[in-house]
Amino acid sequence: MDSILKVAAYGEDLPGDVIGTHQVVHLLERLGGVLERRMLTWRDVSLLLVANSKNAATINVQQDTDQNIREGLEEFCSSEDWWPSLIGASVFSSFFRSADQSNLDISDGLLVVAFSSSVFDKIPVACEVTKKQGDRRYAGKRVLHSAIQAYCEKISDFGLNMSQDDVAESSTGIIFTSGSGHTEARQVVDFKDCFAVGQELLAAADELNAELVGGCATNRSKNQLQSLYYSDEINHRVRYKYTYQHAAVLALLPHIRARLHLNHPYKHVADQGKLKIVFHPQDQYAEGRYFYIQEINDQPPIDFLANYWGFTKDELNRMVTERVAIPVEPKAHLVTIASSLNRWDVNVWPNVPIWLDEINDKVMLRLVRAEAEDGNFYLMEMDPLDLNAKILMGTVHANYNRNASIIAFLCESRKIVLNHNGSNVEAEDVVSGSPAEGAAVGVYLNGEYSTGSRVSIGYHNYSQIGAIFPDRPIDSLPPQIIAAKRTAKVRLFACHASRDKPTVRAFIGYLQGHIQGSTMWIDEREIKAGDILQDEIRAAMAEEDQLVIPFLSDRSVEADWVKRELSWAFEEEKRQGRTIVLPVVLDDRGDAVMDEIKSNWNKRLSRPIRERLYIKVNDFTEEELRSKARRLAGHIAKRLADES
Repeated sequence: MDSILKVAAYGEDLPGDVIGTHQVVHLLERLGGVLERRMLTWRDVSLLLVANSKNAATINVQQDTDQNIREGLEEFCSSEDWWPSLIGASVFSSFFRSADQSNLDISDGLLVVAFSSSVFDKIPVACEVTKKQGDRRYAGKRVLHSAIQAYCEKISDFGLNMSQDDVAESSTGIIFTSGSGHTEARQVVDFKDCFAVGQELLAAADELNAELVGGCATNRSKNQLQSLYYSDEINHRVRYKYTYQHAAVLALLPHIRARLHLNHPYKHVADQGKLKIVFHPQDQYAEGRYFYIQEINDQPPIDFLANYWGFTKDELNRMVTERVAIPVEPKAHLVTIASSLNRWDVNVWPNVPIWLDEINDKVMLRLVRAEAEDGNFYLMEMDPLDLNAKILMGTVHANYNRNASIIAFLCESRKIVLNHNGSNVEAEDVVSGSPAEGAAVGVYLNGEYSTGSRVSIGYHNYSQIGAIFPDRPIDSLPPQIIAAKRTAKVRLFACHASRDKPTVRAFIGYLQGHIQGSTMWIDEREIKAGDILQDEIRAAMAEEDQLVIPFLSDRSVEADWVKRELSWAFEEEKRQGRTIVLPVVLDDRGDAVMDEIKSNWNKRLSRPIRERLYIKVNDFTEEELRSKARRLAGHIAKRLADES
């Protein structure tokens, strides 16, 4: 793979009440075809993102679907002998374009997105389940720290150490949490909890300069649970899981920093300047952060907004007396209140009205997000939704090549508005305008999160968050990562005399302790019959990441098979244009072994041995073997870094 990150996707609506295991397998097979057209294989996939938009009639039906998704993943991955990591959520809808495949509206099926990373074979996924209601607000913050810790442990397999700051500043995180309407154990999660997750996540991410995108899971109906999908890895075995508990899942895409493009579909109402807002402390997120509005421009909210919403007095009063949510169907949401973070902030984001509540005999407006009392407030009306997509794709075309990929996280309310208007223009614009060789993915969620952007406010409403992933070549990775990756792939071939086996085994053990991830195989053909391994050994020496370590002692230098294998290795050096033979001389008699090579070997073999740097072991103590193995590991690391 020649890029740091590649993205491929496939999805479709799936008929029937329940998604079947065979449907999941078939969909993954189709994704495999997309991967092939992108010059990738299933073993290149480091992370799968699942977006499940299946509308389940009952909780039991949904549980059957989620179990089948898990089993379908297991079945297909077993057939391919490769289990990528997993992250995902139940969503409202999705769309995609990848290679020659596309689907503009997956509202009753499954979308699977494959991320292929050149850094990690499997990208770690962190999961934080918050069983206590008071812990919900910390789900995002905690999962961020868990994901960074998992990343650090993974990178240590290459013999590298990275700080939390380095990890956060060099990666892009994808996060899903439980959203509003979450009904696990019939306990509904309030909008305030979703907002709190975003605020705590924003604060934690700002400290680390972390860039995260994603959103809240969706339940398509009140009879359906929200689901989060994830994987864990124990003893190198990946297991696929899902949960209906309140939780957060996060994966950090290594050494790729997406450009975040945040938009909302609102413009200022022409006849209104700044609004005078009076809040009520009935419910507040923190000191000075309020959810309830009791006056707008010296009027009760119901009187002020009725002029713009078009509801009758009876409709508005029924919302109050019957505790009916303000309808999502576009009417009230066409005109809403927007605010800045504070009076100096020029970035304005819309809020969503959700309830009209009677408090102390006054009707007040309840918002999704808590507003800061010292912000600037405006009345805003909805623009055509396709303008956001056009702006996003204009940015892509102006700044990125044909291999860039886009993943857009969108508020499900946008899709509801589009459905109401009989339109799918947003998906059409993103798909038709996406780069030819990249992938374009859109996921409609309950609410959206973003951090790491100057205009991010943590939890968004009605927004379109476009994460643009540039096509960056592998050689733009930090040199230490490139060298570590090369070292982790290296195969060490050792040939030696059987009499030297205890010394060689000890030396190799110490050597592998310094070359994380390397594999070793040892030729003990002196005690085997004939040349039955000749073809296998020659083929192994021809591999790009193979190094040959001949252990030369007074016994091995007399063996014809050692000379023959070294002859093959030197032929490969000429063909590959690099050094692959790294001799270790075992000699407790001064220079007897090198004298034997000089005297009795032909010059074609003896000269390259004598003229290159070699490791010499004299007294065979544990201390010396450790020291010389460490020195050889240093030579190998430097050589691989120079070649990279």
